[in-house]
Amino acid sequence: MSSIPPELIQSYLPISKQLFDGCSNSLFIGIADNGNHFLEHGIREGTKLVFDQEKPFQKGQLSCFIDPANKLHLLTTHKRGYKHLGRLVATISAF
Repeated sequence: MSSIPPELIQSYLPISKQLFDGCSNSLFIGIADNGNHFLEHGIREGTKLVFDQEKPFQKGQLSCFIDPANKLHLLTTHKRGYKHLGRLVATISAF
């Protein structure tokens, strides 16, 4: 499991274990921006994405990766040189 660079962390938020049953205590949230590439998964710009750092990468499943320039990416494949940060376990949208 790769760690999230401290300069990318904006805040900490306690999350109830009951809300995300079956997940570890190593959850983090990212916000989808820039593209609307995963509309078929219900993910649009502004959607909060919940990742579990302890869930391993599975090809075809959405995961968060970090590239060598410390930019985050939502991908279903593992690109060379990118580090896996966690697998998507939930999305949160507000209307």
